[in-house]
Amino acid sequence: TNSYEMENDDLHEFKETLFMGLRLKKGLDLDSLRSEFGDLVDLFLKHVERDPLFVVDGDRLRLKSLDVSLTALEKVVSWDGVRSTIR
Repeated sequence: TNSYEMENDDLHEFKETLFMGLRLKKGLDLDSLRSEFGDLVDLFLKHVERDPLFVVDGDRLRLKSLDVSLTALEKVVSWDGVRSTIR
């Protein structure tokens, strides 16, 4: 019997959480994300701060519209964890 197990690092876990949560209309709770992923949250927010697809609404991160979710989720998947700004 062959078994395959892969454990994600923090960046991959964070990106999976973003990927799943941003598909929801209500988005993600930033405080919960920060308690689980720490600095990655603020690095990502800095990364998308000028991107009109992502909206910080109080304590939540959501997409501007679910109609743009594929484009936005591609940006989540391709993010390398480095602080950079989307223009």
